[in-house]
Parts: sequence; structure tokens; C-alpha cells
Amino acid sequence: LFLFLSSSLQAQSSFWKQLPGPEGASVTCTAQVGTDWFIGTGSGVFKSTDQGDHWASLDWVPQTQSVVGMDMRPGEMLIATSSPDFSSFDYQYEQIFLLYRSTDEGQNWSVDTIKIDQFSSPYLSQIFRHRDYIYAVTSNAMLRSADNGHSWANATTNNIYIETVQHNDSLVLINTSFDGPYYSKDGGDSWQTLAPPPTGFFANSTILGKGYTFIVAANYENTYRSTNFGTSWQSLGTPFGNNEIAVGKVLADGNITAFVNYPNGDEMMYTSANNGQSWKKYSGSPVSMALDVIHSGSVYGVATTNGFYKNYATGNFLNPSNTGIGASNIKTMRFYGDQFLVGNSDGLWRSFDSGANWFSAFPQSQLAGTIDIEASGDTLCALTANNFYYSTDAGDSWTAPNTDAFGPFFPFDAEQLMIDGGKVVVSGEDLNLSSDFGISWSAFSDYPRSSGLINVDGTYFALAYWDGIIKSEDKGASWHLNYSNILGSGKMFYFKNTIFAATDNKLLYSKDLGQTWAPALGIPVYNQYNYSLPVHAMVANDTAIFAAVDYAGVYQSKDEGLTWTPFSTALPNPRFNDMLLKNNVLYVACTEGGIWYHELLPVATHAPAQAQSLRISPNPVRDGDVQLSWNEPSSEPMTIRVFDALGRCVLTQTTQSNEGQLRIPVAGLKAGAYRVSAYSTDKIWAGTFIRI
Repeated sequence: LFLFLSSSLQAQSSFWKQLPGPEGASVTCTAQVGTDWFIGTGSGVFKSTDQGDHWASLDWVPQTQSVVGMDMRPGEMLIATSSPDFSSFDYQYEQIFLLYRSTDEGQNWSVDTIKIDQFSSPYLSQIFRHRDYIYAVTSNAMLRSADNGHSWANATTNNIYIETVQHNDSLVLINTSFDGPYYSKDGGDSWQTLAPPPTGFFANSTILGKGYTFIVAANYENTYRSTNFGTSWQSLGTPFGNNEIAVGKVLADGNITAFVNYPNGDEMMYTSANNGQSWKKYSGSPVSMALDVIHSGSVYGVATTNGFYKNYATGNFLNPSNTGIGASNIKTMRFYGDQFLVGNSDGLWRSFDSGANWFSAFPQSQLAGTIDIEASGDTLCALTANNFYYSTDAGDSWTAPNTDAFGPFFPFDAEQLMIDGGKVVVSGEDLNLSSDFGISWSAFSDYPRSSGLINVDGTYFALAYWDGIIKSEDKGASWHLNYSNILGSGKMFYFKNTIFAATDNKLLYSKDLGQTWAPALGIPVYNQYNYSLPVHAMVANDTAIFAAVDYAGVYQSKDEGLTWTPFSTALPNPRFNDMLLKNNVLYVACTEGGIWYHELLPVATHAPAQAQSLRISPNPVRDGDVQLSWNEPSSEPMTIRVFDALGRCVLTQTTQSNEGQLRIPVAGLKAGAYRVSAYSTDKIWAGTFIRI
């Protein structure tokens, strides 16, 4: 869902095209109807009719929305998507979840709103039908709908943090981390606490079977099961070693699967055909975090944070199976010679044809989780969360100069890499410095949680989360505070003799090597309770500087960063990781949906302005009109534009309103999520609404 307006005079979704890969989007959930497999991803739903060998996008209206849960069965499809709600500026943070329901195999969809408010950082983890109800499991409660999703009520007696929910024909079970699971035999009308095993329920995982309850309490010491709701427990020892279960599920054939957290540095899959008394271990499981599992006979498919894996019925080995799935979550991008290099959770990928085809860099297992790529002369450098690598043969082979078992940055994740000749600087929990190109490291800990490293003619700058902008004039040997009126993590950039510091809620610039700092004008800032709009990437050409702003789009500045105007807000994904500019082509890496590119052309701009809140009522709306209202009424003509979830302009209206309010018709709009922009020559308002 796009939250800010498009500033040009036409819909801009046609500006952008998607590169074909590398494939392997974050797969959040799975479902199966007969022999058809379904997966939900950060950019829609995909379907496979050949047990996961090939995938095709499910043709439905909100295809680009992030799927957080689904329930597929003959005669009904339920799909839940997530979108932050920026419709109010109240102190509390709100989240909107949309439930799409089809009873004609996806030909038509209804949409309803699941709205959670008054809680910090809520999320939805599961949607399913049980008995005559639809359930939505959130981080705060289990919601229940008796009218196919039109209205919702809390099905729990108190607000509890929910980890997992499993269900069958007779029971819904909620598993918490604090005082033990609750179970209900009446669909949520009443709840009872499950009696704990001898060592309690801390750090446990719950699996529900057919007609019985099977609990695995993986507490690093012992594992237990109960088939009588906790009246008695049977010890199973430690079949997973000293590791807890991350994902557990009972499949349709009654077999149990379990993924445990990183034994020997790798995520592993276990199966049991006898209710947990013995387990069969798979090898070669994906390094990405497993989230769900599906199967047809002996063929298993695993949903992970960076793609889909299956065993191809050849034995205990899981291989990537991503053909046709939307492109993956790209963390970093770089052009090097004739190569286009990108890093994601699976590793480092190379393209020799500007992104049309991709090849894995080796050793891919070591380069998993590549978060930054830099170059120093004829040497390529890559950074993962725990280690530093380099290649002297243009990426054909890679070396880790530091051979510590867990890497020099363990246990805290590294964040950014900077190369200055033979010096290597890495930000993270500390500022890490190596003067021998990654063999040995020293840490500067006076300014913890550092980010945003840049080198400006031998002077280093960085952001310290709790302190502000810090500076080193001796190539990282010592650091001092340069500017304190800024907090949080972020990025720093240097273009056109100007240093930029972008954190969670502001963009500053300095034209005198950090002696003075001033706020840039026109970059939208949304700091509602616990949410913000950071600038994640910047690039520049001869005429402009471009900035990628989460949930707002790409902005541009033609006065060396002093003021900014919207360039394009119609990207199909609203969050960004990186941006590149080469040969007049702008590349943007989205947090889901891969890489999008746009061939730069002159576009219309207007005076810089910052989006303000546009109040919309009723919201959601079924028929008739919605009323738009805003502060500071203007006597100037107002341009109103309505965009659908794909970024297409579906309604344009130019009007004049001295009262600060007007009405627009919605009867011709399909069910779904829409964003509205209203702007005059010097002011911008933005809001969202749901058509049901």
C-alpha cells in the first residue's frame, strides 16, 4: 500500500520495470488444495501445479501487497495482507490488515479490514477458518469473525503475546512464552491453561496433532510430549540436541516436521512418523530461516525468508525451487566492470547482462547474508553479518582473511563496509577497524551501534545511535562527536561537495565538512509513535540528487540537496534497501520484489512541499462518496488524485474548496486499498482508504 502522493501529472507506475531476478522472494506461508500448492510472499500469492518446480503469480487485485497469512480450501480462498495505516496522526500506532476472500477460484474478491490499534508494533501471523469462524492471530490477541470477515471480536479473555496457533476439528491452542499455553475446545468461547511439563514452558514450541495434543518443550535440557492436555508428560530426551524448535507442524498425513534453530550454524529439518518418539534428520537445509512447510507424499516443500526449497523425492536434501517466484529481497547492489552484483540472504549474485540473467557467486554458503559490496581498485569486497570477504579475480573466488569460527563481528551483526586503501572499517555494535585488509580487527566502543560510514577526502564520518554524528580525522584511530542533535541509525552520503546524514526521522546536510548542519526541506517525515520514514539510499547525476524514502517513493533535489520534490511515488513496493544510477538508468532495490529500474527522462516538478495528513471518512467505505478534509483551507485550485494498490491513477479531479473539505465518488472503484493525494501549488496532503 503506497502512503504518499504522486507529484507528477500522470500515473507513474509505467516508469518502472522489474528486473527478472534473482528469484526467491520471502515466502511467509503455504497452503495446499488437492495437488495445487500455494505460497504467500512479500509481493503476492504464487501457485504451483507441479509440487513446487514452477510457480505462477495468482491473478488477483492486490498482487503486489505483502501476504501475511492465507487459508486455501475447495470453494474458498482467504488471503490476508498487511499495510501500515497513516490515516491518523494519533499517538498510538495502527496497522491495517486486509482480508481478501474469494468463493469462485479467484475470479472475484471481497475485501474487509482487520484493524489493530493501541498496541506497539502489532503484526498478524496467521489467518485460518475453524468451525464457522475465521480467525486472525495477531501479536496481541486472537480475533474471530462470525460473518466471513466483515466484523471482528477478540476471542481471548486477555491480551497475550501469541507465538503460534495450531488447530484441528476440536481445538484451538494458543502458545505463549510467559505462563503456558491456553487451549479452547469451543472455538474460543472459553479457555483453559495447559498444565506445564516438569521444567516449565519457557522457550518451547507447540505442535498439535489429530485428535490429540502433542507438545514439544524444547528448553535446551529436555523435550516432553503430552497426549492428555498436560495431565501427564513423557520425556523424549534431547532429540534435537541443545536447540529449540523454530517451526513445528503436523502435516496432512499425520507426520510431524520440526525446524530447529541453527545446529552447527545451519537451519535443519526433522520429521517424525511416530508422534515424536523418534526423528529423522534432513541435511542440506536452507540457510534462510524456515517459516512453513508443505508436502505431497514424500515430497516436502519449505517456505523460507529467501525462497522456496524442496527435496525432489530423491532423499534428505532440500534444494532451491524458485522458478517463477517474484524476485528476492536485495540488500545491496553494485556495478563492477561488466558485472551487476547484488547480495541477499542466500548469498552474492552476478549478472553480466544488466540483470537479465543471474549466476551464484561461490562459495555461496559463506556469502549468505551479504549486506554490503564495495571495491578497492581491482579487489572486490563483500560484508556479511559476521565476516569480511574479498575477491581478486572479479568475483570468481572469495577469501575470508579472518578465519575465526564465527567471524570477527560475532555476536553482533555488522551493518556497513568502508574501504580506504588497505584499511577496512565496519560499522555495527562497535566501529571495527582493520589495517591489514581484514586479517585482524580492533574495535572502537565509545560510540555503540554505529552506522552510515563515509570517507570524505580522508576524514571519516559515521552515525552513532545514541550520540549523533561522529567524526574521525586520523583514519578511524579515534573518533569524536561532531553533531549531537540527531539520533538513530541510518546512512550517510557525499555528493556535490555536500555530506548528507539520514536517520529515522530527518535528513541533514553539511557543506563545510561537518562544521555546520542544516535540515533538508521537502523530504517527508512521519514520526508517529514508533514509526518513521528514513532515507535508505541516495545517488546523483549531473543535474540532480535522488533519494529513496521508505513508504514515500523516490525524491529528487536540483539544488544540491537543500530542497526536495517527489520524483516518483508509484513504485510497486514501498520500502527500499539500496539505489544505483548507471548510464542514465535508476535502479532501486526493494525490501520485497527485487530490483526495479527506470530510464531517466525529464519530469514535471513543483515547489517543494511536505505531505500532511488528509482525513478521510467514512473509512472503510462501501458506496457513495468519501469526504476529504484537511487543515489550512486554501483558495487556490486543488488537484485530487486517487491511486490503486498497483500505483495506477484511477480518478483525477480538479476543484476549489475554501472550507478545507470536499467529497469524491467511490462507486466506480473496485474493492481494495487506495491512496489519495491532494495538492495545491505549495502544499501536499495524503491519505488512504479502503473500498469494501
